[in-house]
Amino acid sequence: MSRIYIPSQLGDVRLEATDDPHHCQLILKDLTDGEKERVRVFLKGYNQTLALDAAVSCIPIQDGIGKAHKRFIKAFKAGKPVIHAVKVADDKLEIVQDFEKLEGVGVTTEKPPRGCPLPTLAEREKRAEAVLQEFLSARQWQDFTRFLAFICIGNFTGYPYLVLSRWHPLCPKVGLLTRADTGVRYCRSLESVPPAEEMLAVKICVENLEHSFIVT
Repeated sequence: MSRIYIPSQLGDVRLEATDDPHHCQLILKDLTDGEKERVRVFLKGYNQTLALDAAVSCIPIQDGIGKAHKRFIKAFKAGKPVIHAVKVADDKLEIVQDFEKLEGVGVTTEKPPRGCPLPTLAEREKRAEAVLQEFLSARQWQDFTRFLAFICIGNFTGYPYLVLSRWHPLCPKVGLLTRADTGVRYCRSLESVPPAEEMLAVKICVENLEHSFIVT
């Protein structure tokens, strides 16, 4: 069943398709107060409300997953630059304009801005790792589980890049993103989501937007 992940402050938010192509469901877990307000804006368009005390919510949406996603992102990521990607053959990720024809899994994440804030190594919700696993190759996932790091290949130059988790002990010294063959550091971060989903956002950009994300 098709599903779309939207990284949030504490973990997993996603839209899931149903057997009815004109309906889907919104799955929410442990939202911050600000995120709850943005979800309320989205749900208002469907004449629905959000329960204040529910740690986990499964809300039926009377729209297909592609249309609901557009409305949800407009509310949940209002004013923020986002990128949409789908998992395709050979565990690769491909950027798309929307999810109107989604078959499989997709993700919408903010594009990490330039800048080097001090990484926070405090552990956040582990469920973000489950989202990351959906979009990694078997080798990348093995490296992540063993080393809190993985290699991805730039789509413009073919260079290998090392992506580190904020939890990695070397992160304060070398940062989140370096050239694996030269050790050159690039200042990129996205502290608004858990470390695993920050790594996912960096992977998407390296593998699809290397020229604008790193080279220029």
